[in-house]
Amino acid sequence: MVGGCEGDRVGGSGGTGVAVGGGQQFVDRSKVRILLCDGAATSSREVLRLLGNCSYQVVLVLVLVIDIILAEVDLPVTKCFKMLKYIARNKDLRHIPIIMMSNRDEVSVLVKCLRLGAAEYLVKPLRTNELLNL
Repeated sequence: MVGGCEGDRVGGSGGTGVAVGGGQQFVDRSKVRILLCDGAATSSREVLRLLGNCSYQVVLVLVLVIDIILAEVDLPVTKCFKMLKYIARNKDLRHIPIIMMSNRDEVSVLVKCLRLGAAEYLVKPLRTNELLNL
């Protein structure tokens, strides 16, 4: 459907959802955050508008070249592990250093992040000198 969205919920996995019959899960689109990376300003504005019409939270990135990925270790931690595995396997992304950050100073999580390809693990609150040396 162009120009709008049907209904308030969209099928999917993850996010904040409510299980319904048949094991299908529905996600509240207003809680879904989308990172939109598009080098073409015209098409990115259109996609941004359409996603906004669908109630998604959208962050727009117009620069296609990324030098560093700074990512939060979230709960459940398995999401960050999946992201690290995905990036490590992706030939277009695996050269980008990934710096994980967390409020938790857990050695087991730190070690697993580093084993899965993270270049660094920072504990919040972050300090200026840590960020100056990325």
